[in-house]
Amino acid sequence: MTWFAVTAVIGGCVAEEADVSIDESAEIVIPQAVLETAARNAYLKSRLAAMMSSGELGTPVPALGAALVVDGKIVASAVHGVRTWGQPEVAGSNDYFNMGSVGKVATGYLVAQMIAWNTPLPNGQTLTWSTKVFDVFPELAAYSHPAYVNTTVEQLLSHTSGMPGGPSREPDDQYASRYADIRLRRYAYVKDAIADTPVVVPGKYFYGGGSIIVAAMLERLVGFSWEKMMEMWVEPQLGMTNTGPGQAPYPPSNAFTTRHEKSANGTPIPWSPPPGSDLQANSPAGNLHGSINDMAKLASAFLVNSAHRPGNVPLATIQDAITMVPNGYTKAGWATGGAPWGGTSPILWKNGSDGKSKALICVSNVENFATVAAMSVDIGDAAPGTVHIAIAALQRHLATAGSYLRSKTIGAIATATGTGVATRAVDGDLNTEWKPGATSATLTLTLAGAIPLSELRIAEKGNHIQSFTLQGRFDTLFGTLWITIASGNAVGANYAASFSSVTTNQLRLIVNGNANMAIDEVWVF
Repeated sequence: MTWFAVTAVIGGCVAEEADVSIDESAEIVIPQAVLETAARNAYLKSRLAAMMSSGELGTPVPALGAALVVDGKIVASAVHGVRTWGQPEVAGSNDYFNMGSVGKVATGYLVAQMIAWNTPLPNGQTLTWSTKVFDVFPELAAYSHPAYVNTTVEQLLSHTSGMPGGPSREPDDQYASRYADIRLRRYAYVKDAIADTPVVVPGKYFYGGGSIIVAAMLERLVGFSWEKMMEMWVEPQLGMTNTGPGQAPYPPSNAFTTRHEKSANGTPIPWSPPPGSDLQANSPAGNLHGSINDMAKLASAFLVNSAHRPGNVPLATIQDAITMVPNGYTKAGWATGGAPWGGTSPILWKNGSDGKSKALICVSNVENFATVAAMSVDIGDAAPGTVHIAIAALQRHLATAGSYLRSKTIGAIATATGTGVATRAVDGDLNTEWKPGATSATLTLTLAGAIPLSELRIAEKGNHIQSFTLQGRFDTLFGTLWITIASGNAVGANYAASFSSVTTNQLRLIVNGNANMAIDEVWVF
């Protein structure tokens, strides 16, 4: 079996809770077998197990989960560990993790949906990122600090409203004590929040609970609670079947990872949420639970270059949602920064923690993949930044494995001359092969759509190919023509070549050699 090595640098995908700079280099050797569909989950699970047993995390972790999304599809997902520390019950792939503030981008997606649907405002206009709080709550203007007169949806979601992290009157979780209806609790939150003195000048960054105010605005506009809107619109559209409000299901489900506090010596201590925690006023800002796969589906909704992006929100609306607001996050609540796996391309990222769990999502629209990781204890207090380094190390492994999986040819419609099975050249499995049984053969690939391409990789069994030509099909003044975009001689087990970027939906690979030619896989990026 052929192996390949990748050297990566971990960049600063940093939590809002601490100013932590991550800078670590390491060489990772990954077997090519990880590219085989059946092996991806097993490989990922083995990586999680190794991290937990080696002490790489710095302290015991009951359960750790991760997922990789490539071109909008979950291509690897695994959970390792136990549901409750000290108990034998093994954590499952659909078990719930607490998302924490990752829920803020779920609220951002809901806003994008309602903008796309032209949700009407009381003043006759429709909802936009520029809609002001008092366009929806005109009766509250008299209670507001003057600094918030022009506060908008995008300022609230990007943490640039100038408001404190939560109202000074009382902690946001305690709004449950005033009203039975969750919508009234959030309305009370809005009324108290707008009365506070700004902690920074509006337009400057200060991390807070603006998404709670935005949720209250949506509740006023359509009448449903945020929880009901998530249940009816976001979760079905994204295929999130194991997600719900609250820190974890209550009463406790038989499919969730218990959250854990940390003792003085680092040993996890099981902790269960109290009754009623699924109806806290702050849920839109960070009180969701969900499976690793559901978090991956949320991430995939923001992959703007994906051919398989889920949901019903138009691409232009999502592109607008991930636009950076000056001095803050994106309009939909994502932070941006360097990728944990290195490189110079910025990514979207969002983490969440409630002190008893940790989650992190990273979305690379440049490379068209996303990574997700979550654990059932927050180990950041014992050694600041350790949890971020550990999750970033995991993301690096995922991203390295994913570099081949993001090929645009995996699953393409394949036909070929000769006697071999053409689809075996693009099935993502190195144990299968396309063997045309001729000295010259042509493999034709039809992609999901017209896609920009600039790199070719071929894995050949043996050394029987003497030359190849890669052509694309293009519309020209002279009609539709096959035009050569790359060519070369001997291929071997791990051939790679770059070419000038072209956009096409059909490729043709012509190979010449002896009758024993066999191609394990063809990747085009």
